[in-house]
Amino acid sequence: MRHKAIVGVFLFLLVLGQTACSNPHKEAARAASDASAAEKEVSNQKAKILEDYRKCLKKNKSDEEACAGYKKALDAL
Repeated sequence: MRHKAIVGVFLFLLVLGQTACSNPHKEAARAASDASAAEKEVSNQKAKILEDYRKCLKKNKSDEEACAGYKKALDAL
């Protein structure tokens, strides 16, 4: 009898742990949040590269070939 009670409690805790750990709504929200953060990071990188590109053009008197690396970096993102 005692063995059955222990097994029953163990199974109950196992089922409870499985239901508590797997929440698809929370996982979807977390994934969306991570994607949003990644998009924001790419946007920030693009803004920084664009600013550097403009500085390069200003420094090199609109010589686009001297600043081609910045343009390629923007195209890559």
